[in-house]
Amino acid sequence: MKRAAETGVVEEPAEPTATAKPTSFTYRAFVERVFESVYMPTYRPATARRYRELHAQRVMDLFGDMRLEDIGPNQYRMFAAALHKDGVQTKGPLTLVRTVVRAAHENGYLDKVPSTRCRLPERSRRHESQAAGCAQLGRG
Repeated sequence: MKRAAETGVVEEPAEPTATAKPTSFTYRAFVERVFESVYMPTYRPATARRYRELHAQRVMDLFGDMRLEDIGPNQYRMFAAALHKDGVQTKGPLTLVRTVVRAAHENGYLDKVPSTRCRLPERSRRHESQAAGCAQLGRG
């Protein structure tokens, strides 16, 4: 390349070559290829162990084969309803899914973070015990 002063021609800089990231990654593929190697080492050992347990227990069953861009409020609601129906707390598994989806966005695998605004079923021991007490008294 000769200098522009010598040739009188200004060369345009070459287009930067961006490494294209796949947009059709499944939840499972992103977790196995990116999340495990980039994010899991940054968590405390107990947190990393719990995240792996949650993935093995239920999260991968529903979200594993789902494309990242297809995960949104409706999928969160369906998952929360299934957990609630089985008497499982929703906070931990849903927090993990949201964390993975945010990580996918931060790494360019998603254009935007899907809305997570959804009302989750509440599970309160106080309300359950009150309902049981009312039922025993014939008021429920």
